[in-house]
Amino acid sequence: MRSRSIWATAGVLAAAVAVFAAVVALPAGAQETDSEAAEQQVLKVGWAQDVKTLNPFVGVNEENFTVWALTWDLLVNFSAEDLSPTAGIAESWEVSDDRRTVTFTLDPDAQWSDGEPITSADVKYSLETLGGEGFLFTSYTNNVTSIETPDDETVIIQTKKPDARIVGGLFIYMLPEHVWGEVPVDDLTGSYEPELPMVGSGPYVVTEFDRERILRMEANPNFRGETPEYDEIQFIKYGNQDGVE
Repeated sequence: MRSRSIWATAGVLAAAVAVFAAVVALPAGAQETDSEAAEQQVLKVGWAQDVKTLNPFVGVNEENFTVWALTWDLLVNFSAEDLSPTAGIAESWEVSDDRRTVTFTLDPDAQWSDGEPITSADVKYSLETLGGEGFLFTSYTNNVTSIETPDDETVIIQTKKPDARIVGGLFIYMLPEHVWGEVPVDDLTGSYEPELPMVGSGPYVVTEFDRERILRMEANPNFRGETPEYDEIQFIKYGNQDGVE
């Protein structure tokens, strides 16, 4: 089961990063003309197979990863240029001399799309709960011995032995604890579907999900990265374009 999760995740990583790079193209602070600002920029993407669930604890297909990669950061993200480690939820990190302890520092001003602060509690929850119960994510935490959060901006991860995945390979999405932590684990690993709009840290959040028809994502007003090129993304199931605006 764990071997399957590793290869399933690796198989969609490049695709998810490519989508992220394609929709986040304008540099932060880029100026638009009045005519450009007045017109919504919408990217419409057709796909043959759509998302079956928005729940990362049970979703498994490539379309899921595309949506998740646009909704949530990792603790350490992958560069869209060469997949090297780059800032995610953590803005910096320090590795101990024995390489078994990594201390991450979070941006104290970071916010979720709903305005709540992003803190070390969110990281700990995500690593322990999604990393411990998510179908595709459990293999990433099997070497972790402890996760400490001495303050809101610090996360200390200790491992049994040196583990290169902790920086630039810990492929577990960071979820807002104040949303997902309110749901029993038995429900998360069952048929639970999050309320919309989803709460995220990435460039977009899901605002509409009509299965077998359309999944709509709108720009996250609290995204800390480069300004997304599009105001909205519509993933449309082939053959169901009628009535989609």
